[in-house]
Parts: sequence; C-alpha cells; structure tokens
Amino acid sequence: MRYTIAAVLSTLTFLSLVCPSRCPGLPREFTFYVSPSGNDASPGTVRKPFKSLERARDAVRALKKTDGRLTAPVTVILRGGVYRLSAPFELLPEDGGTAECPVTYAAYPGETPVLSGGVAIKKWRSAM
Repeated sequence: MRYTIAAVLSTLTFLSLVCPSRCPGLPREFTFYVSPSGNDASPGTVRKPFKSLERARDAVRALKKTDGRLTAPVTVILRGGVYRLSAPFELLPEDGGTAECPVTYAAYPGETPVLSGGVAIKKWRSAM
C-alpha cells in the first residue's frame, strides 16, 4: 500500500513538471488569430487579429522566450481571405511544440485562407 501511494505521488509530481499547463493559474491553451484585414500592432485576439503570419509566429516564439519551452498548447487561427506573401513564410524547428504542448496553424471554421506569393501582372497583353 505504501508503494502504491508513493507511486501515485511520484506520477502526479512528474506530470506537473512535464506539462505545467495543467496547473491552476496557467492558461490551458494560447490562441492567436490572424486576418488579412488585421493589424500587427494588435494583440492577436479574435476581435483584434494580427495581420501577418510572421507576427503570429513571433508571438509563439515570445511564449517560449524564458526557457525555450511552451507551458500550454498554442493554436494560430487563420481567418479567410488572401494573405499576400512577399517572401516565403518560414517555420523552423524551434517554432514547433511538443506532444504535450503542440503548436497548430489552422483555418477558422467555415473560412478559407489563401497564402499567395503570386504577383499581379499589370499591363499584360496577348502576344497574338
């Protein structure tokens, strides 16, 4: 019986250290929103989304700034519309999460975000 109680206490202590997001007072999940009509000076909320994927990625990086680890899962929600990219959007290994605290990029339910690196051609005319 003593060993069972000790094992349970050890397991609970281990879980609280491995994923502190389960601790009271810490967020259970972080969510950032991005919209083509947003503003990168905004807080990244559903009502005041970021404008760029880079700003959202940097917000996720800031969560890891103190010790390089996340304390809760992170979701970046892309609202519908066209995101004009002037350069490739890069995610590096350090931009990822863990099995316990993953980083997920997803579309807002029912909306379709389009990431476009294309450039509109002006004054185009047929060669024929």
